[in-house]
Amino acid sequence: MNADELYFGSEFIRWVVVIAFAIYSFNANRQSVKQTVFDEMNRKIITMESQMAHVPTRQQISLLFERLGKMEAEIDGLSKQLKPIDSSLNRINDYLLSHK
Repeated sequence: MNADELYFGSEFIRWVVVIAFAIYSFNANRQSVKQTVFDEMNRKIITMESQMAHVPTRQQISLLFERLGKMEAEIDGLSKQLKPIDSSLNRINDYLLSHK
């Protein structure tokens, strides 16, 4: 073995080590990024689940619509009952204004 062969062998080994280190660091960094993204997604899911706990269910919403419908019917009935009272009050007001 002469000096050139030893030099070539050491250069070759050095390049293999550099390439192996680059591949290792690339994979380690990629795994770290994956873990960071996973942690962020997990945090978002937990936040969303805690917020969804306060959202009403379908049954609650349908019950609310039923109650709103009943209230609308009651308000319509009250409105019909108040129309004669309104006309009577208008007649009384006209009478009082004309007979000062």
